Amino acid sequence: MKLAMFGGSFDPVHRNHVALCETMIEKIGLDKVIVFPAACSPFKTEAQTEDFHRLNMCKIAFEHHNTVEVSDFEILRGGKSYTVDTLRFLSAEYKDAELYLITGADAFLTLDKWYKAEEIFSLAHILTVVRDDDDISILKAKAEEYKVYKAKCTLVSTLVGPISSTKVREVLKNGLDVSLYLQDNVLKYIKENGLYGYAD
Repeated sequence: MKLAMFGGSFDPVHRNHVALCETMIEKIGLDKVIVFPAACSPFKTEAQTEDFHRLNMCKIAFEHHNTVEVSDFEILRGGKSYTVDTLRFLSAEYKDAELYLITGADAFLTLDKWYKAEEIFSLAHILTVVRDDDDISILKAKAEEYKVYKAKCTLVSTLVGPISSTKVREVLKNGLDVSLYLQDNVLKYIKENGLYGYAD
């Protein structure tokens, strides 16, 4: 079984999060992707939207994807969400699975600085999305560098363009059209719960 972890703040979850999962499932032949909204990301300094809202939005965004599951593991555990802890959990829970970790290009370049990086590399095969505007030579060089950790890394090309949750929050706050960024059901949830200062 090929099982991938996809973690992040998802504040909010947007179309490209979904498209990224779909790309990895198709190109790598993943049997399952588990999405883990973080309780508190070690890399975020600003306040996050409440945990239960981010969890609910993820569930809504992926509700029609049979191969994607949304987990409340990191939220229930609380505190800072470290990738290595979640991979340990998955390794114990799915003993016979081949574990993968889905990252963006920016995150991939800093993986060796993450908490318990060497253990992350030992637990999971790293899948990194490469877009047209990414410098693939830098990513390839980093993948070579990670071989010192015996890391397995795969760079996966995609047509999915870059969208940041920060950008989405700005657009929402300004009451602009967000249909390019958010699925209708996620936007409906945001409206109903008055998130991100969105004014319809």
